Amino acid sequence: MLAALSHLAGQSLRFLPLGLLIPLSLPRAKDRWQRLFLNLLPALIIVPALVVSVRGFDIADGWIMPGPLDLILPLLGALVGTWIGMKLLRGPMALVWMLLKAAFAVLLVGVLALAALQLAIEPEPLEIDTEEVTSERKRELVRRLKKATPRDSHRARWHI
Repeated sequence: MLAALSHLAGQSLRFLPLGLLIPLSLPRAKDRWQRLFLNLLPALIIVPALVVSVRGFDIADGWIMPGPLDLILPLLGALVGTWIGMKLLRGPMALVWMLLKAAFAVLLVGVLALAALQLAIEPEPLEIDTEEVTSERKRELVRRLKKATPRDSHRARWHI
């Protein structure tokens, strides 16, 4: 279980620097609209294209088109890197605020997951009412099974 989780985390974190470097390599923007059109939109076009091409060569010896499940975690890692890169362009205080927001989001998701688990768990085990099966009903079942043939199974509906 731990090995699987570390593999999944590695798939995401491996592409984080790719997403981080793309906004930093684009031209600097002065205001919000320039950041949108000169940094964010080109980064959101370039990053998925690079992730698809890198994963395409990573999966096999040659290039093959990766499936959606092969792209989810690398794309998430690259987009988180793009988010961090965009905040670095705005200055160190924007990066600090982003880290605080991310920590709050992780804390909120943890609290909501614990609340959902608490609501999902019953305080007492569920009582299951079992019907008493008599010897006569067991004999009836055995008799029907011995009498049945595979050709009859698709036509017959058994109600015991």
